[in-house]
Parts: sequence; structure tokens; C-alpha cells
Amino acid sequence: MMVLGAVLFSGSAQAADKIEAVGGAKCASPATPYTVEFLAPDDAQVEVEARAKAADETPADRAQATATLSLDGKPCPSARCVFHAMKGNTYRLVAESSKPGARELCVSVSRP
Repeated sequence: MMVLGAVLFSGSAQAADKIEAVGGAKCASPATPYTVEFLAPDDAQVEVEARAKAADETPADRAQATATLSLDGKPCPSARCVFHAMKGNTYRLVAESSKPGARELCVSVSRP
């Protein structure tokens, strides 16, 4: 009985991937939604972006929106948000693939 409880408890709460640096990125298999937490290392203007990647993508594919993204529950147009991050604050990013056959879904944080 205790083993069953431990299995149920451990499977019910998965930790989100974390990005703790501007310039960081995290990727996962295309299972959606993919949640990433960004812990701001300093006060800075940052840009977050989500992108789904396929094995057979072309340069034209890379120019298209391939995912959706939300920042703390608010949708980001074209899977991209620019905002002022405050040092020590954690921001929740949720990405979903909009590309059939995607092999990977990535979220990145950079300077605009």
C-alpha cells in the first residue's frame, strides 16, 4: 500500500524545467504543453521565444510561427514576449507546438 502511495505521489507533481540565465534555452520532446520557469538573474529587458522544430525543416519553416507561448498565463503574440524581468522573480512560460510532426519544442530567453 505504501509503495502505491509513493508511486502516485511522485507521478502527480513534475517539476518544470528551469532557465536561470539570459541566453539560456530548454528543449523537450514535442509533448505539449511544455512548462519552463525563468528565474531572472538580474533586472533586464528580456525576450522569451518558443519554437517547435521538425527533423525535415527548411529555412522557410524556421521563419514561420511553430508554437504558442504564454508568460504567467498571458498569451505572447507570435510565440514571443519582450518584458522587463526583475532580479529574483520567477516567470512561468508555457509553450505548445502548433507544427505537426515536431520532434522538439524549445523555449529560449535572450536580450532583445
